[in-house]
Amino acid sequence: ELLERHGDALRRWAPKRYEMFARALVTSKLLSGAYVEGIQGSIQHAARFPSSVQSWALVLCGVLGQDAVALARAMRMKMRQAEFLS
Repeated sequence: ELLERHGDALRRWAPKRYEMFARALVTSKLLSGAYVEGIQGSIQHAARFPSSVQSWALVLCGVLGQDAVALARAMRMKMRQAEFLS
């Protein structure tokens, strides 16, 4: 796993990239149905990155369930695509 192998270096030299990979890992757990791991991971992620709105949104969506996580992810992708195309 990427974070196990390179987490310390990413945290030190590329903290935003580390946050992104850590959030993606939690999102994957929530979407795959690993609910307990996903919720625990989302809470830990929000505690590590308390100023990140995305981290807190992930906790909320995780509590609401897989559909909420999938919807939030799809909406975020559409917003990023619109930004890219404009």
